[in-house]
Amino acid sequence: MRDAPPHGVLLVARLFPDDQDARTRVIATASLSLTADTRERFSTLQPPDSQALLANIAVDPKFRRQGVASRLLAACEALTKDVGLQELYLHVRLADDAARALYAVQGYTQVCQRGCLVF
Repeated sequence: MRDAPPHGVLLVARLFPDDQDARTRVIATASLSLTADTRERFSTLQPPDSQALLANIAVDPKFRRQGVASRLLAACEALTKDVGLQELYLHVRLADDAARALYAVQGYTQVCQRGCLVF
């Protein structure tokens, strides 16, 4: 029997320096909600309960524009499909041009605009 899928996942991107004595460090995170009971209710974003919600991608400013967010997004998309969900929803602040560009390049389309963009 297959184990039940998780309700949500926190993905962590870590930097592993070449120097064996150097400490690893977290450089980015992504929060993925796979069920309705793991997310807050927002007036600006209400994806269908049966779909995934990318709650947040955060990348250390020193590591931005190096493909980290794109790789985390790809991992979130893969997890979404792995648990049998068809769509991944997310929202973006209107003023966040970098995030909007990231999602547009990855093929996301805007669904609505109510204080933020919903893809």
